[in-house]
Amino acid sequence: MVTIKSYDSEEKKRKKKEVMDFLKTKTSPELTHDTQSQEPAAPVVGDPIGKGQQSAMLNRLLGKGSYESFDMRCMVTGQFSVGKSTLVKLLAGDIILDGRQPTDGISLVEGRCGLDIETKEWILIDPDSYNALDVVYNKVLMTSLKEEESELTEKFIQASDTSPTGYAKATLSSLPSEKSAAAQSLPPKKSSNVPLTIKQMGKKMRTRMTKEEIRRKMEKVLKSGKYKMKVGRLIFWDFGGQYVYLTTHQTFMTFRALFLVVFDGSKDLHEQVPDVMCFPGQHMTPTPAVFLQYWVNSILTYCKVVYAGIPKILFVATHKDKVPLENVETRREELYSGIEELFKDHEGKHHLVLRPLIFVNAKDQADPEIEVLKKTITELTFDHPCWGERMPNACVPLELEIAELVAEGKQIMSLVEVKELNAISEVSVLSPEQLTDFLHYQHSLGKIVYFDTPQLRDNVIISPLLMVEVMRSFITGV
Repeated sequence: MVTIKSYDSEEKKRKKKEVMDFLKTKTSPELTHDTQSQEPAAPVVGDPIGKGQQSAMLNRLLGKGSYESFDMRCMVTGQFSVGKSTLVKLLAGDIILDGRQPTDGISLVEGRCGLDIETKEWILIDPDSYNALDVVYNKVLMTSLKEEESELTEKFIQASDTSPTGYAKATLSSLPSEKSAAAQSLPPKKSSNVPLTIKQMGKKMRTRMTKEEIRRKMEKVLKSGKYKMKVGRLIFWDFGGQYVYLTTHQTFMTFRALFLVVFDGSKDLHEQVPDVMCFPGQHMTPTPAVFLQYWVNSILTYCKVVYAGIPKILFVATHKDKVPLENVETRREELYSGIEELFKDHEGKHHLVLRPLIFVNAKDQADPEIEVLKKTITELTFDHPCWGERMPNACVPLELEIAELVAEGKQIMSLVEVKELNAISEVSVLSPEQLTDFLHYQHSLGKIVYFDTPQLRDNVIISPLLMVEVMRSFITGV
């Protein structure tokens, strides 16, 4: 599990120092020292893979062919104090503690749950067994050889910017980016787009993913047998609802996600929220309805339109335990009738998911509504056009290199370092256009943070948690 709340005091101090150093210098720290951890031997399972099949699998990891990518970000948004974090913990199989702990900015929950591609079953993952590198290997190896399309080496299914209503085949260099219109209008920074030679880069980086290293780790994954279960990843982003953080959340929104808007179902939609100021620039009374409108408008404003009706926004009512049992169904109908009335003339109505009418007790794992919520998330995920899209294996070696650096504790790289890491690869080297689009795509998945604008393109944040800390530091000063 990856979460910003699990550090002890010394670790938190160290992280904050890194954040403040980054804000002061805006330069990438030196590479962390080399570390080689002793890996335990993987258990040997039956049904050994033939050499021919192993060779084909290795070719994928070395940049040949394509694989199906199953990754989905679940962005959990909504008013403060409505149970968002408790709901995320329940969905991820975490222990729910008594008392309330407000989310400080954004909390990420990664590697805790996923979806079985074959059965659509919700899978809980042991956090002690989670390994980001293994995730990269598994997602490539679980694509069967029969499914692989040999002609797809640098192409995959993706919507073009000019055809937002359906699928279109595009090369890797035409990935839709997340840049805003304002950012695109800024004058280009020519120096960042000039390909660098190895000599110009100074060879600060060193490659870790040699062919032999990839082969060794692939064999370990094959022996574990984990790749045989095709499991797609769910990554939960738990957005803090306090006003102080609302201006930063837009940075992390993407059409490649599923959004949950959570609200307190024990309150009337037009009941005033006590001791709360309204949103800046607005003069209406703060109510749950106002918060629902704010989040829907924010999501649809900051998510690029690539597919019709995407992203989807699912409403989830909480605090069912505060409503008398005999009044729950009546309350459910009142809530969702109110939401339908609230958005009946909204231009983004086709993005909203109003059925089923989900009303949960987020503290009760036995609540049958939790299974309804999981099933709905599963169906919306499988219906998402980005779920299972073909990706070129040419990007895999660089993705492995970056995952290795993150595992060693590195959080940010300069663009020069990323270019060098790509250029010195012993496995697969991306062209400048492919490298740029690789960064855009990884950013849209939430695996890295990269803004291709003149002021920001010189740095790549390879650990998104660092960006969360940076944004929090801007807002809170700590």
